[in-house]
Amino acid sequence: SGVLKGIVTQMLVPSVSGTERVAATEILIATDAVRSLIREGRIHQLPSIMQSGSCLGMHTLASCLATLVQQGRITREAAEIAADDRTALSQYLSL
Repeated sequence: SGVLKGIVTQMLVPSVSGTERVAATEILIATDAVRSLIREGRIHQLPSIMQSGSCLGMHTLASCLATLVQQGRITREAAEIAADDRTALSQYLSL
């Protein structure tokens, strides 16, 4: 955890038209809180840190997928297939 600067992941999801792919991302910045959770083996708490760290540019895959659905760039069905946490995705979409 001491050398970690951040993690960026990307998944390509079919667009509404089906002719393109749209990047859905997840960004984790290695803040002190993130490093502490990793050192202590409490990685299951990282999504909540990512949600609260949005001012630093962090976000979860579920929040990015929900934004893409709301923008009309991907379908809800495509988001559900791509989601690693369908419960979180549903919560974001119901806001």
